[in-house]
Amino acid sequence: MSPPIDDGAARRAARALALPVVGTLGILLAAKVLALIPEVHAIANTLETLGFRMTPTLKLAVLRRAGDAH
Repeated sequence: MSPPIDDGAARRAARALALPVVGTLGILLAAKVLALIPEVHAIANTLETLGFRMTPTLKLAVLRRAGDAH
């Protein structure tokens, strides 16, 4: 797994170099798959409370892939 890049300029540079880009929700999903965290749902909700922006569609898609859609 490649290291996370979660900054606009860094994302553009990574894409220009054909490197994979993984966002915060992707990191959470990977952590769930690797059994490093028990669920994504609570963390995603906390991030939203703290001002992290995600579309409802993206959030639902990630929660479904994680098996955490409530």
